Amino acid sequence: MACGCIPVPIPQNYSKGFSPFEESHDFFEKYNFIAEWFDPEASFSKKFHLSYFIKDDSIELFDLRNLRMFLKRTKCDGVRLCDIYVGASVKIYSRLMKIVDYADVETKRKLSQTSQKTFGFIKPDGINKKGAIFDMILERGLKVVNLKMVLMNNDLARRFLRDQFNDYSDILSHEQILVSGPCILFELIGENSVQVLKELAGPTNPDIARKEAPTTIRGLFGKDTLHNVLHAAESFEAAGKEAKIFLFGEPSTLEKNFQPCMTVTNSTFCIIKPHAIQEGLMGKIIAMIEEKNFKVTGMKMFHLNTAQAEEFLEVYKSVVPEYSGMVSQLSSGPCLAMTVESESYGPNTPQEFRNFAGPSDPDIAKELRPNTIRAKFGKDKVKNAIHVTDLPEDAPLEIEYFFQLLE
Repeated sequence: MACGCIPVPIPQNYSKGFSPFEESHDFFEKYNFIAEWFDPEASFSKKFHLSYFIKDDSIELFDLRNLRMFLKRTKCDGVRLCDIYVGASVKIYSRLMKIVDYADVETKRKLSQTSQKTFGFIKPDGINKKGAIFDMILERGLKVVNLKMVLMNNDLARRFLRDQFNDYSDILSHEQILVSGPCILFELIGENSVQVLKELAGPTNPDIARKEAPTTIRGLFGKDTLHNVLHAAESFEAAGKEAKIFLFGEPSTLEKNFQPCMTVTNSTFCIIKPHAIQEGLMGKIIAMIEEKNFKVTGMKMFHLNTAQAEEFLEVYKSVVPEYSGMVSQLSSGPCLAMTVESESYGPNTPQEFRNFAGPSDPDIAKELRPNTIRAKFGKDKVKNAIHVTDLPEDAPLEIEYFFQLLE
């Protein structure tokens, strides 16, 4: 029971050739996890032992309730070791499984550094540089696994700042900054992520950062110690505590402490698709959007299951032949939902943004609209970087679906 790992009974008649717990020469070539899948027909969660074999990227599932093999060792397209960590949702043959724990101490030991989580947020004074900041983070090999743009209230800001500063005047001055506009909360995963993010952020004083570490986030974008763009957790323990405060608290508490910051008037809706997230393109796409007189006013990372993707994309079901592929792609990993507005375009924002997204076929986009998002980042009609609202009247409905119904 060490390290919080869940002890699991092994059936006596379980074949040694497939046992997830066998002591074999290739033990160090596989990682073992506990995964859960909510069975909608039975209306309860089923628990599995998931083994990932790094030699051939194959997986194996053992049903812990019925004590039998559920999926013999096989390759599953789209499932990579970097996508499997505690808290992740992994799509395995249309089933969205959540990784809830390590299955043994050795897996936890081996992945504790390579899959280390950290927490941070972009402050209101850095919000206009969010695309560039996320691009820098992703370029360092870190992966965004949770993200939300919020308006923080005074109580939450003060609760957080009491752990950061001893002087009350410092707490008040920083509190004023944190509640002055939207913040983007995020959780990252990667090798030594806590230290990597701290180094990337740079000294807390941007003047010192510009002298000693000019290519860091604060060195490039910070103004002073109050307006230093980014918060990065100081330690692994602090990261866990802060993530719990900001991202994983009781829903009622989070509703009380945060206000939605997205806009609906003169706005449209956009999703950065899972393949673009996995390819580390999120920062580049956001930066490109905001360089073209558009403003991202709301952001949240989601991981849709197949039923949710089908429901959202239902309008395309009898219209486009790529419908099933679109559903599979949208439910294949984390996606980033965004509301986008433009003072320049006003009520024409949905149409102008759709034009800027480009044709749904990236090959056509490259020929006819080479400076569009899909021309630069799309691969094919399914993996075309972003989903964009088709009709202006649909924008409020799509915004409501993600930012209210799915919430």
